[in-house]
Amino acid sequence: DENWKPIHSVQQCTSAQFLSNLHNYAVASYQQSTEASKVATTLLRFVLRPLTQMMSKWVFAGVLSDSNSEFFIEGTSTSPSSPRQGSSIERFSVNLGSEKLPDFISEDTALDILCAGLAMRMLVNCLQMMNSSSSSSS
Repeated sequence: DENWKPIHSVQQCTSAQFLSNLHNYAVASYQQSTEASKVATTLLRFVLRPLTQMMSKWVFAGVLSDSNSEFFIEGTSTSPSSPRQGSSIERFSVNLGSEKLPDFISEDTALDILCAGLAMRMLVNCLQMMNSSSSSSS
């Protein structure tokens, strides 16, 4: 099929690159009712699940859940610069490289997803602080 651009080696293919290639094929062949396009669409739905689960946890709970280091949102933890800041300082960023960011997610959308997760983390932290201060004052 002329729409499929095979990747030279599966070992050199990241999950984002595989998703991008499969997505591009599924979109290009969508109007065709071939068995290959049906398989590609079904496979795309299946392989998108881990990405959508990671995005959902990040956006709706502020939780970075990426045991295989495949998500385009990355977090690092460093030692605190002062004791008042807790046990660590977390920093999050977007990896805009093709090895992490599927090409059907724009850079702007990836940054919006980063901001949504950061906002949710801030809300969760505020609620936890409010709950701990109200329970300690009782």
